[in-house]
Amino acid sequence: MRRNHFGTAALVALGLFACKSSDKGAATGESVTKAADQIDQGILELDATIASLHTLVDQPTGDLTAHRKGFEKELSKLEDTAEDLAKTATAMKERGQEYFAQWKEQLATIQNEDLRERSDERREEIESKLNELQTDYQEAKGAFEPLLANLRDIRTALKADSTVGGVEAVAPAVKSADKDAGKVSKELRDLAERFRELGVNMSRVNAAKEAQEK
Repeated sequence: MRRNHFGTAALVALGLFACKSSDKGAATGESVTKAADQIDQGILELDATIASLHTLVDQPTGDLTAHRKGFEKELSKLEDTAEDLAKTATAMKERGQEYFAQWKEQLATIQNEDLRERSDERREEIESKLNELQTDYQEAKGAFEPLLANLRDIRTALKADSTVGGVEAVAPAVKSADKDAGKVSKELRDLAERFRELGVNMSRVNAAKEAQEK
């Protein structure tokens, strides 16, 4: 009887351990998908920020202060999203490290060698993709930050001088920001797509099966 109780307890403990690992995987996948959503949102806000600048610079008529405030509002949204994305990226990295460490630890409990090797290959594949995406995110962030700094400088300059002459003075900086924004947006779109793909891959929910059941 004691052996049976011991075996049952061991199975229960293993089941709970697997559940916790799966939960960490789901949490990591959710962070990856959230990052993709925030990148997409940031692209929309970047486009809106550049558009508001063009409204101000290309047609410097009417209430220039109102146009300037419109630009400031769009830029503020972009700044908030960039900050939120940075926090999500940090959480994604931390959750991923916990998840893969626990997954590797759990592999040691699998007695079937073939199954253990297959599971380990799967872990290495996903971990490699996540690490690669994190590196690509840092590179994209490095390309975005100079653009954001330029937009902030334009905001400061326009706050100091919202006259027609002040608007004309920032025109070259706006042209440069517009050019850089196109490159950054393309890079971010590619990144968001790959983030979303990995998020689905890590999800506990079978999206295809779920779609068939609806």
